[in-house]
Amino acid sequence: MRERFRKFSQSRLTQVIIIKSFAALLLLSSQVLPARVLGVDGFGTFSYLNSVLAVLTFLAIWGTDRLCLREVSLFRKPTQKKSNRSHASSATSNLDPNVSEFGQRLFGVYAILLFNTIFVGVGLWVYMGSQFANERSPALLAVCLGLVLTRAFSQVNYSVTQGLSRVVFAEVCFSLGRPLLVVLPLLVFYLCDFKASVQEVLLLFLISYLVVGLLLHWRASHQSFLKLDFDLSEIPTVYKLSFMFFVVGIGVPLLQNINTIELGIFESRTEVALYSACARLVSLVLMGLVSANLLIAPKLPPLFQAGDIAGMRLIIRNNNKIVLLLTLVPVIGLAILAEKVLFFYGEEFVPAALILRTLVIGQVFSVFCGPVVLISTLTGLQQNTAATVLAACIFNALLCLILIPRFGALGAAYASVFSAIFLNGFLAWTIKRKHGLNVTMLNIIR
Repeated sequence: MRERFRKFSQSRLTQVIIIKSFAALLLLSSQVLPARVLGVDGFGTFSYLNSVLAVLTFLAIWGTDRLCLREVSLFRKPTQKKSNRSHASSATSNLDPNVSEFGQRLFGVYAILLFNTIFVGVGLWVYMGSQFANERSPALLAVCLGLVLTRAFSQVNYSVTQGLSRVVFAEVCFSLGRPLLVVLPLLVFYLCDFKASVQEVLLLFLISYLVVGLLLHWRASHQSFLKLDFDLSEIPTVYKLSFMFFVVGIGVPLLQNINTIELGIFESRTEVALYSACARLVSLVLMGLVSANLLIAPKLPPLFQAGDIAGMRLIIRNNNKIVLLLTLVPVIGLAILAEKVLFFYGEEFVPAALILRTLVIGQVFSVFCGPVVLISTLTGLQQNTAATVLAACIFNALLCLILIPRFGALGAAYASVFSAIFLNGFLAWTIKRKHGLNVTMLNIIR
């Protein structure tokens, strides 16, 4: 019994779960504290602008994060157990000799991030003139573009680190270190009863992403000898290879943020603040789904290439068991204690309890269907996934146009639930039809 407990406590899954548990508290704090120091309307403006920047970040990334995850995980050879604890001396033995060529591709990825950020900056300046006329300034634009670039940079290096199976290190940096860099200064502001501006809060997020991105890049290049190799000819190649990942990737942040963006266009900043608080709380429910997916993401491409469908089925079944255990309590807690949880944001947010409970329904269905977007993206169904995600985005946008004018923030929640049911249900059916894989929670009992 002691030996089993020791092995369990030392497993990467246990480590990731512990990290994610602390990360959930930090993420909650990084969501609550901006609401406290900005006020309701200020938090609404911050949430609206942050949603726009999230979409622009995926435009800047252009799917290169998924490309990096796939290629690095395929370059790696299966790691053998070693008694030697020296990672520096054994790092190259766990890597394919061709992995050094990835340095050229990584340079192409970084160049694309910079080019795309400059490109979206022009559109952002024009958009801010119509939607953020009172807040628009060169300084705010510079902070926004810096946040887009550092977000993209850290996300790419996060994917590279995952592909190298440095999952625990990636999670410590991204899920603990990054929000901690935001929470500590905001906590000082709150305890000292200082009011911060939207620009100052965005600057804190920029610094956190920059620090984490540099740390992850150092880890990948130092431990795995992925040195940058300047080669401009790689830029068109990376654009081409990552295009389908971009099509799939851009749909997901659109689905996550289009409701907030349309609320910002048609409704008051207060409505945006209420919806955003609920949406961010519900995203914490998916922490279990994300935690488990971190470990299966690098394992799926090699199994799929080898045609090992049975092995994939076993991994997905075990993954779903873990996800069910990790999400059951948070779902029930949010549904029952909606008013009490929203009070952390402030008394003004308590009336949004119905919005929160509505959004929970959509996330419950997403968890039930399993990691459909991840599996379909990594198993040759990029085109099917792209078409489905695009259809779900259009469906969601149309529902928002119809429901938001009538129901306000609650209408945005209705649109989110219906689009989540359509997207996850259709992709689960597609994976079953194409690969014979049942990725839903029903595969636990079959």
